Amino acid sequence: MAKWLDAWRSNLRARRLVAGICGAAAGVALVVESDAEPVVFLPASLLCGAAVLIHLRPLGAQLLARAIWWANLVLGEFLALTSSSSERTAGSWMVLGCGAAIIAVDRRGLVAATKRQGYNPVGFRGTLILAMILALADTQSLLLFVLVSLKNGGSGIEPELLTGCAVAMIVAFVGLYRLAWWGIVGNIIANVAVAGLALSGALLLPNGIVAMLVTTAVLQLLVPIPMIVTLIGRRPFPLRLAPSHQATLTTVLVALLMALAVLAAWFYEGKLLQF
Repeated sequence: MAKWLDAWRSNLRARRLVAGICGAAAGVALVVESDAEPVVFLPASLLCGAAVLIHLRPLGAQLLARAIWWANLVLGEFLALTSSSSERTAGSWMVLGCGAAIIAVDRRGLVAATKRQGYNPVGFRGTLILAMILALADTQSLLLFVLVSLKNGGSGIEPELLTGCAVAMIVAFVGLYRLAWWGIVGNIIANVAVAGLALSGALLLPNGIVAMLVTTAVLQLLVPIPMIVTLIGRRPFPLRLAPSHQATLTTVLVALLMALAVLAAWFYEGKLLQF
């Protein structure tokens, strides 16, 4: 058994292949469970595209593939916890597929891509990469909600605000990618704007979606805190995890989200969370 585990850990191509298949399967399940609603073809197409992107060498492709999985993991989790019966089932399959993809893929491919691309910040490379992944993930979610708003007859400022937030996230990503100081500032401003607009009701979104946007915005605001504290105080942040511990923590977190989605969608009557 130990030999099989060692062979699996060292075979990066196999891990990427499995990750891509799991993500694509989540996209197919979403289309099937949603009766091929037109709006679901955006995340489903992106999930199938991630199965190709994860095998490409550029850093942008590696970041985008992971961002697609994280975005749909979060979206599926909220569907499983807060939606009606059919949407809960679709959400649970999204969580299982994207969660399996995140667990299966190895971070060494991302590290190698950063070195090939010359992305070598003085410090906090992991923080910056995580911030970029989350920014891309939120961009996908916001664009999806633009399509939902237009499909439901949204008019006036609502789709424009959602589009503006998505554009702000893309600008912040470009700044982070270029290691520019305005990238992290733009990321903070964009997430404050998303959380503020969602909580104010200006986006006219369901309460469950508002909770999701606020949660991801707060998470993105927390991510750069160690880097900001270090830069301002000119001394290392007291709490820093080794890369191996970060990987373990990610696996545990994703596994818990997968278990919670299955519990909510398959073994619980009604909505597990009410908003």
